[in-house]
This record gives sequence, structure tokens and C-alpha cells, in this order.
Amino acid sequence: MDDGYTQTYDLTRDRQYVERLQLASVKASEFALASPHGLFGSGRWWAAVRDGSIPTHRFEGTIVDVRINGNWPEFEVLAEEELTTWCLEGDVKSYSVGSGVRINYVTQHYAAPSGRDEDGEAGSEDLGGRMTRALSSGRRMAPQV
Repeated sequence: MDDGYTQTYDLTRDRQYVERLQLASVKASEFALASPHGLFGSGRWWAAVRDGSIPTHRFEGTIVDVRINGNWPEFEVLAEEELTTWCLEGDVKSYSVGSGVRINYVTQHYAAPSGRDEDGEAGSEDLGGRMTRALSSGRRMAPQV
């Protein structure tokens, strides 16, 4: 990453996570994702990310909290008076309160609960539920005092 950021997570390298979501989508579980651009994490899906068919967003701020919420490690980021919570991916030691963080992400919609939309297409209906998924994140160390 640039501007003094060190990459801490890269979805392209997280095959285990991608495979779990792909399996959930194929089996039409409650975590199935809509697939108008191909199966999540597939070559077709990544091509849609690269060409902008699946919009990529960037969020930058300062880490204000790192914690375990139930079984899920997460961190809070403050940016322009907006507080957001993100799943902590990668090495927990890479996230520290006071550090800057940059997150590149996409929003992926969930499929119909049955895995089929009203026309019988697998995983293509957007029911309004969505998951924000980090593609990559990086941190910048807090200034030393």
C-alpha cells in the first residue's frame, strides 16, 4: 500500500474465507450471496470488481477500539465524526488503537433465502440485506509521542 500504509489483509489471498462463502452460496444457506457477477471470489467476480461492475469503495480513519465481540474479532474506526465497525482480518497485532487504517471494500448483497429468486435463477435476487466485505486493508502506525 502507499502513503506509509502497510497491508494487513488481502481477500485475494484468503482462499479459506472465499471457499466458505462460495460453499454457503452454492448450498443456498442463510449466508448465500447474490451472484449477478458470478460466484463470490471467482475469476468472473474479480473481473467485475476490476472493471467497476461491482463498485469498490475506500474508507480511511483512525482505529479507536479493537475487541472480541462474541467469537468475532472486530475494530472500530472513527472518520469525520462517523464511527464504523469492521471485522478484524489477518493478524490481530496489526491493529492498534490510534493507528490509521485504510479499507478498500465492496458491498455484496445476500441472495433469496431459498437460494432462488422468483424466476428460479440461483442467487440473483437482492432482498435488501447486504454484507460489506473488505478487499484489502492497511494500517499506518500511530505517531510516536
